[in-house]
Amino acid sequence: TGGARARGTRTMVARRAIVPDRDDGARARDETRGETRAGRGRERGASEGERERERARREYRAYRARRTDVGMDARAREGTSTSYGTDGADADAEAAARRGHAEALRAGDVDGAVKALATLARRGEGDARMTRAVVSKAMAKSLAKSHKGFMKLCVKTYRMDAALRYARLFDARDRDFARGKDLYCTVIYLCGREEGSNQWNIAREAFELRRDEAGLEPDPYAYSALVCAAGRCGKARTAREVFEEANAVNAVDTVVYNAYIDVCAHGGDYDGARATLERMKTTPNCAPNIRSYNGVISAATRKKHFPGAMWAWEEIETANLQPTMITYGAMLAAGAAADDVDVRWSEDLFAQALESGACGNAGNDHMVTSMLQTYARGVALEQIERDVAMERGESVVQALIEDAQWDERRAESTPNGRVWSALITLCARCGRAARAIEVLKIMISTRSHRVGHEWLHLTYALTSALEASKEGIEYFARVQREIEQSPAMVRDCTGVRNGLIATHLHFGDFKSAFKVYDDFKNDIFKYRKAHEENWNARARRGLERQLPDTITYNSLIYACADDDVKAMGLYHDMVSNGINPTVRTYVALIVALSRSKRGSKVTEAEKIFKAAIDDGVTPNEFLFTALMDAQVKGNRPLSAFETYARMIEADVNCTTVTFGCALQACCYVEDVEESVERAYSVLRDMTERDVQMNDWCSNTFLRVISRAGRIEEMLEEVKKTVRRKGKLEQETLEAIIRALCSAGYVERANRFISMMNSRNLEPREQTFKEFIVASSRDGFVDWAWESYKRFTRLGHKLDAGTRSALVTVLSVASTSPDPDDAELLLARAIGVFEAAFKRADEDNGPQVLDVIDAEARCALIVAMARSEKLDRALDIWRDSPKAQSFSKARKHTSSEGNDYIGDVRAMYECLIEVCCHEDRIDDALEVFDHLKDAGVRVSTVTLAFLESSCRRCRVEEWRMFDVCAQMRAQVEQKNEGRLAKPTKMSHHVRDDGNIASELATDGLGGEQKTSAWRKNVD
Repeated sequence: TGGARARGTRTMVARRAIVPDRDDGARARDETRGETRAGRGRERGASEGERERERARREYRAYRARRTDVGMDARAREGTSTSYGTDGADADAEAAARRGHAEALRAGDVDGAVKALATLARRGEGDARMTRAVVSKAMAKSLAKSHKGFMKLCVKTYRMDAALRYARLFDARDRDFARGKDLYCTVIYLCGREEGSNQWNIAREAFELRRDEAGLEPDPYAYSALVCAAGRCGKARTAREVFEEANAVNAVDTVVYNAYIDVCAHGGDYDGARATLERMKTTPNCAPNIRSYNGVISAATRKKHFPGAMWAWEEIETANLQPTMITYGAMLAAGAAADDVDVRWSEDLFAQALESGACGNAGNDHMVTSMLQTYARGVALEQIERDVAMERGESVVQALIEDAQWDERRAESTPNGRVWSALITLCARCGRAARAIEVLKIMISTRSHRVGHEWLHLTYALTSALEASKEGIEYFARVQREIEQSPAMVRDCTGVRNGLIATHLHFGDFKSAFKVYDDFKNDIFKYRKAHEENWNARARRGLERQLPDTITYNSLIYACADDDVKAMGLYHDMVSNGINPTVRTYVALIVALSRSKRGSKVTEAEKIFKAAIDDGVTPNEFLFTALMDAQVKGNRPLSAFETYARMIEADVNCTTVTFGCALQACCYVEDVEESVERAYSVLRDMTERDVQMNDWCSNTFLRVISRAGRIEEMLEEVKKTVRRKGKLEQETLEAIIRALCSAGYVERANRFISMMNSRNLEPREQTFKEFIVASSRDGFVDWAWESYKRFTRLGHKLDAGTRSALVTVLSVASTSPDPDDAELLLARAIGVFEAAFKRADEDNGPQVLDVIDAEARCALIVAMARSEKLDRALDIWRDSPKAQSFSKARKHTSSEGNDYIGDVRAMYECLIEVCCHEDRIDDALEVFDHLKDAGVRVSTVTLAFLESSCRRCRVEEWRMFDVCAQMRAQVEQKNEGRLAKPTKMSHHVRDDGNIASELATDGLGGEQKTSAWRKNVD
């Protein structure tokens, strides 16, 4: 005992290290309990000696029992009579049967254990009612203590049929059955431990055999066991029938009613639980007790119906019932499951529970788990700060550990796996990946998760740790190592594998995610083989825990949003494996089909939508919206409007994304006037449903108005709103600014920015970016630069597109005739570029190719080369990968001035000419070699100048011939081009001839297509 206490103390000390010492505030809260806590401490000290004496008495009774069993076996071997009056050959046979039964139990052979006893079973002599063979009363008494072990073995091996055969070997009319040792009822109750029709059939058979064969009339004890078994086997309707049958024969009491309330609670049937409770009040001898109300609270929790739990709580107070620890735990769980979780209410209830004296000094595992879940949800709903939630969560766990140290047995299993799992989930919600892994290791090192079904909580903990590991790939690697060291039943279970798939997909590792899915497919093959070869039930059930489920396929299908072929393949696998698709499945499939070749598979998407309806799926806003998006991307605006009308008619909740898709469809209507009318109709629907426009909806609506040439009309509507003192929200103003920038009305956009300044409103990051791009595009250098300075003061960071536009306009403007302005503007352009490039180097992030685009690089290189910064210009040019660095740069067009520096041709011409001017022929020839590989045409004057410089510097002849050959090749290419197409083309036709790609847009979930602009800045 001393050694066990020492080990328990060491365990307690180790666990105490999992959380930091509580702060002064926590200590102050402890001190407020004052005398109560001190008094309980004295009680613990006073009862320590009595607990030691009780422990000694239990050990002595166990010792006497062992001696009695040994003596019985010895007398049986000697042929003497036992203490039960059996002698002679019967004593030898019974002793042999007991030994065979015990050996079979130790070997885990339930059939052998039953067979060993069946050899001694005899029909009752002189008793006509006994129609089956049973063991003698003496034998039954000697085996009474082994019933529990045998039943546990049957549950563990899923052999409740053997348990029923075992129960039939004993006379149910014996008075021992009246003492709560009814083996038939035990079998009935234990059949509900595992779901399955076979288990329920055994429970029903046991009930009927007890009535018909054993001659015992069904009583409340039997009916309560049968109701529990039906509920646990997932047969709520059957449980209802059994419950009504018990009422019909008046074999009901409070226990039977509570059993059915528990069935309702297990299925989340709050209405059924409450109706049963009300019925109890009018049924004689069935008054509701605190357990009845606990069941109603649990039903409300599962249904996430917090008002129902509060009703039961108020009824408890009205009935003058004392809440128990289970009651407080159920209410805390109801608060944690509520949609609008209230952290402060849960904390007050937890404090009330501790003060009531019914929950000890720190509550129990269930209460602490509920508090941790409340903190986790409170962080998600921004009701509590992350640091505060972590501090308070670890504080309640620490208090639970300290309170459990007073009970050696409790200290071994407290906190249990559910608490650890909830604490890891809280760490994940608070972004504490390292802390989550630490708690996971402590959980694995303790024995608390190895008790009963606690292995299941280890899977929950690992899943939560995987969610937390999304903070960084290094955390994910650490969690993977813990998973590899966990037992196979945990490592290979569905929940852990689904977590691995989700985390792999989060980090973009699709190969590893589908490798985990391959493990799933291997287990599917094993499971089918197990059924074909009729493996034992335990092996089949083990494989069932390793099969893919709906979450598996939904995660993988969503990951294949850009690969509709693979997504459809997963869908067919899902159906063939007997897994029913859900709404999320069909939404993911339609999204994948809508992204296939710009919606070219919209017909297949419509078929999937119809298949969902045929499967009995009720379309929600996500399914309707996904179909609308597919139809928009497939350039079918009228079909999208039909789906939208169907959605409105069905009174489905419409989101901003839904209205955005409807507005996007307006952009594809050929008649611009009709598109405007439809857009206004959509806006009226949004107003009626009190849905606020987001940026996408606002921009889409403004694009529809701009497409119809109604910018002035839009501005007039804004004026009317102001005159009637309507409220123009900041999002609306910013949407107008962005729309005006997109339409090229930069000056008007600047006026709206001034309006926001007068109201002390700061534009958001995206609005600043678009205004900088628009100002740069239209040559408003001062506005672009001032906006950039204000942008950086607010702590925002430029993206590549905005930075490129700013660098381009500064570089182009630096070619102005005024040398002072030119030098200042070029210095600004270089400063913007180098600041971004330096940040990229520090972060080991993108290089020159990603810091600015090809056009900005061309303009910057030309400006620097013309400003006597040739070396730096060549460095930037060389730092870019030669094969692809300028492949996306603008090509020079005849409609622009010949001196525009923002295209690739100007860059090559400038570099060659400046290098030749400075007699750097080797650098000029290096640039020349690269332009040949890139297929860029430069002016003949530039090539002639290069050829002349080569002759002047007396380079090798083949280099001069190479330059001349390039001039001839360009002339021939130009002549062939004139013959290949007419001399005049309509400006309505694109050069690539791909009208469909010009009209199409990405729509929902895709990248917004922006109109290309090409403007010459003098």
